Amino acid sequence: MSPLVRPAGILVAFTVLVAITRAEEPTWAGKTILLKKDGTTLVRQSDEGHIAFEAPLTNISYDVVREEGRWIWVRQSGEEGRLLKEDAVLLEDAVDYFTTRIEGGRDLSSAYIRRGVARQLGEKWDDAIKDYDEAIRLDPKCAKGFCLRGDAWFGKGEYDRAMKDYDDAIRLDPKYGYAYRSRGDAWLDKKQYDKAIKDYDEAIRLDAKCEDVYEARGFAWYSKGDYDRALRDYDEAIRLDPKCAVKYRSRGDAWLAKKQYDKALQDYDEAIRLDPKCADAICNRGYAQLCRGEYDKALADLDEAIRLDPKDAEAICNRGFARACRGEYDRALRDYDEAIRLDPKCAVKYRSRGDAWLAKKQYDKALQDYDEAIRLDPKDATAFADRGVVWSGKGKWDKAIKDCDEAIRLDPKLAAAYIDRGMGWLGKKEYHQAVRDCNEAIRLNPKSAAAYRVRSLAWLGLEQYDKALADCDEAICLDHKFSDAYRMRGIAWSGQKQYGKALNDFNEAIRFDSKSANAYGNRAWLLSTCPEAKYRDAKKAIDSARRACELSDWKDGDWLSTLATAYVADGQFDKAAEWLEKALEDRDYEKENGEKARQLLQLYRDIKPYLGAFGPAPKP
Repeated sequence: MSPLVRPAGILVAFTVLVAITRAEEPTWAGKTILLKKDGTTLVRQSDEGHIAFEAPLTNISYDVVREEGRWIWVRQSGEEGRLLKEDAVLLEDAVDYFTTRIEGGRDLSSAYIRRGVARQLGEKWDDAIKDYDEAIRLDPKCAKGFCLRGDAWFGKGEYDRAMKDYDDAIRLDPKYGYAYRSRGDAWLDKKQYDKAIKDYDEAIRLDAKCEDVYEARGFAWYSKGDYDRALRDYDEAIRLDPKCAVKYRSRGDAWLAKKQYDKALQDYDEAIRLDPKCADAICNRGYAQLCRGEYDKALADLDEAIRLDPKDAEAICNRGFARACRGEYDRALRDYDEAIRLDPKCAVKYRSRGDAWLAKKQYDKALQDYDEAIRLDPKDATAFADRGVVWSGKGKWDKAIKDCDEAIRLDPKLAAAYIDRGMGWLGKKEYHQAVRDCNEAIRLNPKSAAAYRVRSLAWLGLEQYDKALADCDEAICLDHKFSDAYRMRGIAWSGQKQYGKALNDFNEAIRFDSKSANAYGNRAWLLSTCPEAKYRDAKKAIDSARRACELSDWKDGDWLSTLATAYVADGQFDKAAEWLEKALEDRDYEKENGEKARQLLQLYRDIKPYLGAFGPAPKP
């Protein structure tokens, strides 16, 4: 799949940016404010009117939860309380307000810092840095100035400069929890997860009620693949702040990574209930639906995520994956094209488009996309394994095995790479090697129906039909709609001369995948050539073979020759010769079967049916 789940990520800790509205509007609810000065107190009263909670506000900016007359309510460290409007200024008015204070010469260092925060919230990083520079010049021991300037450098993507400022802030104030949290964010962005966690640990030690730090540390654990620890941190973040949609979305991502789809969906549902416009939660809920095979629900979610954010490359890519799962490869390709246009440096998107080209057997186009995916991310084991499948499709077995070798070197636990290498061994008719690779794939992933299916092919090559049947049975048990497992079982039944069971399985394969050229082709072969006359039906064989040819664009020599065989069974030797000639135009078919096919062609022209040798054996 190369389908994408976008983790929640980490915002710079001092704010969540919201839509800016005009100051003259009658409500402050939903807007961002900046405190005018340090020392403002957050107060919460009991129902009886007594003060139940009182604490200094430690940040500079807050989002307003609600308002009532002169009062506004905000949240800090899991607590909701109120302060007077006169102690705050709306974000949209903040630059002008603090500029007036600076021009008046009042409390200059604090005024420069607060104006810097206002500019930073508008992503005017350079202007913010100038204000922080001036604040630090006025007060060289101002830890907050260094830390906030670090945030501005972080916003510009200059992580080393940000790190230096965070170090200075911590040196000046070793108990400044926010500085540890911000430095942790920088380590996280540099993928230095252990260092990030160490800083988050210290931030939590200094302030055990800071819900955002738990969320940040949870994301660090998530990035390390330690989903259980991530879940514990997300649980605590949600306990402290049960009304934050992003925290439920983050926990949903961890459940999704553990393949606990029902729990993931519960969290995404709650995130969307809290914020119906949370496109990320809607996108990832769509992906969870995809994993459950609920493609219509997935597409509905992904369409909505794209409506909310038409430039969301991940949602568009995931919609492409959903369409590919439904066999809508052309529509999937259009989505992948758009996703790549929006995000041309993402290896996964090229790999996903390569998968669609592969499904269409457009091997050269698939190769181009896999090559680009590997260029962008040379450590993408799945891209190497997928490229190996292309080489197998082109009959380049050694190249297929080489790519899968590299995939396994990069990720020795990637079961799909062993399966794909097994296909390469099958092409070389080294069936025992194929069995060994499938054994390893099954050890790594005992629920891989594909591994059992490929191993059944190896048993067929070794004419060990009982083992082939057992593997097909297991594949069907794991995935009762696995069309190709029924098809393989049909071939195994044929090998055991159980032709009625074979025909039933070919029919089942077609029922579950009405676009399987191979299933139609195998059925046509059996209906044409079955040694037991009661199962032969030339008319049905012709219909089935024609359908196989239609589904393979009349280019697959195996199915064109099968159509010729069906016409022979019906006594139409001129038609048989016509289609066998077309089969020989397929270079792969000609290379594999040319000599024998030309002999048959002459027999057809002489109207001398050669029973038992109408064409190649049905291909796996």
